[in-house]
Formats: sequence, C-alpha cells, structure tokens
Amino acid sequence: MANVVMTAAWSDGQSSPAGPRGTGHVRPRVENPQTAVEDVVDAVLRFGAAAAALVQDVDR
Repeated sequence: MANVVMTAAWSDGQSSPAGPRGTGHVRPRVENPQTAVEDVVDAVLRFGAAAAALVQDVDR
C-alpha cells in the first residue's frame, strides 16, 4: 500500500501536520506514485466486483 503523508500548506509557506485551520489546505505527499496508482486501480476493481455481486444478489 502507498505511503501517503498528509501536510497542510499555509499561505505563509509553513506546513502543519495537524491539518488546515481556515486558510490552508491539505495536500497528500506520495512516497511512490506508481504504487499509489496501482492501489487506486485495485480499490476501484474491488469496488466494481463488490457492486456487481450486490446487483446479482438483488436480482435473485
């Protein structure tokens, strides 16, 4: 799984690990972008498979 570190970018250039407080916004910093993309694709495929199984159960 990808290592994602959340930091807040503030207007004065500082960052806070506690998150935004009004003026900042949170940006993820991904350690390995390729692994992150693979994780997202895997999650989407798993969600699709679960949704298809749910639809089949409802149709029965």
